[in-house]
Order: sequence, then C-alpha cells, then structure tokens
Amino acid sequence: MPGSGHPGPATDRLAAAGARFAESSGWENTSDFAPPGAAIEFRLTYSRPDWFEHHAAKHRSVRRDHHPPGLPLLSVQGPNSRALLGELATADLSNDAFPYLTAQEIDLHRARALAVRMSFVGELGWELFVPTEFAVGVYERLVEVGSAHGLAHAGMATLESTRIEAGRLDHGLDIENSDSPLEAGLKFAIDFDEPGGFVGWDALLAQYEQGPYTSRLVQFLLTDPEPLLYGEEPILLDGEAVGYLRSGTYEHTLGGAMGFGYVEHGDGVSADLVRDGEFEILVAGERVPARASLRAMYDPKNERVRM
Repeated sequence: MPGSGHPGPATDRLAAAGARFAESSGWENTSDFAPPGAAIEFRLTYSRPDWFEHHAAKHRSVRRDHHPPGLPLLSVQGPNSRALLGELATADLSNDAFPYLTAQEIDLHRARALAVRMSFVGELGWELFVPTEFAVGVYERLVEVGSAHGLAHAGMATLESTRIEAGRLDHGLDIENSDSPLEAGLKFAIDFDEPGGFVGWDALLAQYEQGPYTSRLVQFLLTDPEPLLYGEEPILLDGEAVGYLRSGTYEHTLGGAMGFGYVEHGDGVSADLVRDGEFEILVAGERVPARASLRAMYDPKNERVRM
C-alpha cells in the first residue's frame, strides 16, 4: 500500500498490481511487486530471503515504472520492448529510424509523448515521458497489450540489480561530487579538447597524464552464489582492506551478488592488479572470494541496448 510519499497518477493501479512502495524525494516509488496472494516479508538478511526467487523473475523481465512530477515516466525495458511499443506507437522504432541515445516526440495511444531510447538496465528499451492527464491511459494500454509480449511489473529493486550487472553507475552511490570521473571509469565522457576548458580541467588532465590512478571504481562478483550484498561491505586485497562497496545487490543473470567499490592502492590500481589480485568481500564477518573487473561483466561491449 502507498505510504507517506506523494502519489503519482498511476499509484492506485500499481498498488492493485501488487506494488510495494517506498518514499523517494517526496514521491511514492515502486520498490517491487508481489505476486497475487503472496505473503512476503521484506527483511534484510545476507542469506536468501523469502522474496529471492520472486525478485529473480522480476530481474529477468526487466521492466520498471517510476513517476516523477510534471511528466510521469513509464520505462519499458527488455528485448521485447520494441514489439510491445509498436502496438501503441505510430512511429518507426527501428534502429535506423530511432537509434540508441536519441529522443523523439511520438504519438502513443492518444497521447503525445517524449520517447527517449536509453537504458539504465542494459537492455533494449525506451523511457516514455507522458503528460500527466494521459499517463494512466497509456499505462493501462501497455498492461493490456503487454501480456502477449511477456510484460511484467518491476520496481526499483529490479532496476538496482540490473543496472549494477550492466555496469551503470548511480550518482549518489557509486559516484558523487568528491569522486574523479577518471577513477570512476568515465573517461569516455570527458572532452579535454573542449574550447575554453571546464571547471576542474587542469586537475583532471594532470591526473590523466600521471596514471595509473591510486583509486579506481571496480565491479565485483562473489564466487559463492549464496550470500547477498547491500553496499558498504569491506573490500580485501591479499587480506588487507583496500576500500568498501558503494552499492550491492544480487545479479540473477550472472548468478551471484555484485557490487561497485573503489579500490585504493598507493602504487596505482592497474588493470593487471584488478585482473590478478586476490580479492575478497567481507560479508557478515565472513571473507568471500570475488571476481573483479574494470568493465561490466554483463554485455561489456554494450551491444544489447543497440539491438
């Protein structure tokens, strides 16, 4: 049931679909959806809770809904998203007509919506900004035609698990204003040839030319498929603490808990160190071996979003 946050235009429909809500920035946010008639206790534990298999199914469906103020956002994600939206939209949604990381205004079931082809979950998908007065109608139509395409409701818990798996960073968790974008692996987003430069240009260029960075954001996957991660668990390298996880959750595609954390090393965090180092994550007092990578372990070439 909705709690203390401000409801969105489709909150009552989402509640009827089994939504569990949590307040975020003053608004009701869909954390997850329970199956009909299920009595699920959402509690934190490092072992597998009663909602584990249910969440696994949502993770695989990769579909989420979120409603910020002004223009509600309906996010349709997953391999069948193009076919599903094709039943509501008159626009050509093919790769040639609607490439990745572009936006268009389209007609969408009696509404004029801004469709953005992007994905925080690492799959083919669109984020749809729909005027408030049309949002409920578009949502109901998506649900109506979606059953033929495997549509499932999923909330922020699924968004979190899929985005970590796909190597997407959360501002406020994995990156914030004291982190260097170079250390976070965001060199692709920096243009050192920007006319006139930018705030921090000198410091970033000096860090880039110095290499290797003494701190780098690394993705970790526990080799034991049983424990869970939530973030803030210590990172160990050769038995010594070298950082902590900024975020963590269970990844049902790769079959283990994953997280992002910065590794600190005075001699530099090189690719060789990340590849060959003996990493462990301290989970509830137990050391659990972990694979480490500077690239996303799921779809490292980012091909699925361009299907």
